Amino acid sequence: MTGQRTHNASLRAAKAAWMALSAWLVLGAVSLACSGDEPALIALPQSDLVLFNPDAAAMPLTRLADGMQSYSDLFREQGLVDFRPRLFRHREDLERYFSEIDSRGGAFPWVAALHGGYLLQRGFRWGYEPLVCAVVDGSQELTYSLIVRRDSPIQRIEQAKGAILAMNDLGIDVVDWFNVIVFRNQLDLRTFFRQAIETDSPASTVSAVLFRQAEVGIVPRYLLEAMTEASSRIWKEVREISISRPIMLGGVALWAGAPAEFARRVRGLLTSDLRKQVGGPAILDAFLIDGLADCSWEDLDRREGRYLSEAGAAVPDALTRRLELDRLKARWHSELNPPAVRPQATRKGLRRQTGGRFRATGEPGRPPRHPARSG
Repeated sequence: MTGQRTHNASLRAAKAAWMALSAWLVLGAVSLACSGDEPALIALPQSDLVLFNPDAAAMPLTRLADGMQSYSDLFREQGLVDFRPRLFRHREDLERYFSEIDSRGGAFPWVAALHGGYLLQRGFRWGYEPLVCAVVDGSQELTYSLIVRRDSPIQRIEQAKGAILAMNDLGIDVVDWFNVIVFRNQLDLRTFFRQAIETDSPASTVSAVLFRQAEVGIVPRYLLEAMTEASSRIWKEVREISISRPIMLGGVALWAGAPAEFARRVRGLLTSDLRKQVGGPAILDAFLIDGLADCSWEDLDRREGRYLSEAGAAVPDALTRRLELDRLKARWHSELNPPAVRPQATRKGLRRQTGGRFRATGEPGRPPRHPARSG
C-alpha cells in the first residue's frame, strides 16, 4: 500500500514537472517571437500569380517557371502574399479562368503579368490596371526583327512574298498584331507568305532560318541580341532585313480589389533596385530585363492603343475604362468586405435605450418626466 502511494506521488511529481517544462517552453517561444530576434510565423494571404503574354512561348518553359517562382519568393520574403504561379499561353484559357472566378464571386489574383494590348481590350473588364512595365537598356519599348540567312537573296520584306515564315506564336490575335507592328499594316502574313510555321521559342525560330527550314523569321530584337552575345555564329549567318515599330514591353498589372496597403507596398517593391532584393536577380535574369518602372494607361494608349485601332480592333476609351474600374471597385468592396451584422435588439435593451418608453406592442410609453421645453 505504501509502495502504491509512493508510485502515485512520483507520477504526480513527474506530471507537474512536465507541465512546468511545457509552460516554460511556451513562454520562451512567445518571448522570442516578440523580442524581434526571430520573426513570428504569420500565415500570409494566398493568391494566384498569373502570367499571360502572346510572347509567353518566346522563352523555354523552364525559364518562365523559374521567373514565376522567383516572383513568389520575392513577395513571400517581403511578407506580402503567398503566390501560386499560373502560366497561360492562350487568351481563351485566360478568359475561361477569369470567368470561372467571376461566376463564383471570388477574389481575382492580386497581381498578373499581362501585355498592354490585353489590358486595353479586356484586362480592365476584370479589374486590372497597369502597375509597372519592364525596362531593357533604359527603355520600356520592344521591337521585333525580321531575319534571313546572310546568303539569302531577300533584301527587303517585299521580296519575301511566297517565302516560308517562322515565328513562335501563330494565334489569331498575334497574327493581327504582327500585321500592324512588324509589317506596318502593309500586308497580311496569312496570305503574303507561302507557309507559316510555329516554333516553340525565338531560339528555335533562329535555328529554323539557319538550317533553311524557313526563309524568314520574326524574333524579339532584345532576345536576338542576347542570343548573339552567347554565340557569335548567329550574326555571322543571319542578318536583319527590317525592324518593327516599337511597342511596350511586358508589364505587371494590379487587381483593383487588392488591399490599398498591398498595392502601395508592391509598387514600391517592384520599382526598387531588384538586384538588391531576395529573388530579384533571378527575376531579371529569367525574363532578360534590366528592371521595372512605373507604367500608366496613357503609356499604353500611346503605343498599343494606337496600333490596335489601326488593326481595326475595338479599344475602349479612357473614360469607359475608368467608369468600369470604379464600378468593379465598388462591387468588390461590398462583396469582399460585407457590413458587420448588428445583433438583433431585445425588448430589455430597447427599454434601456428609450428610458422605459418601449412597450411590447411597439406603442410609445409614457413621456419623459422632464421634457425639454420648446420655443
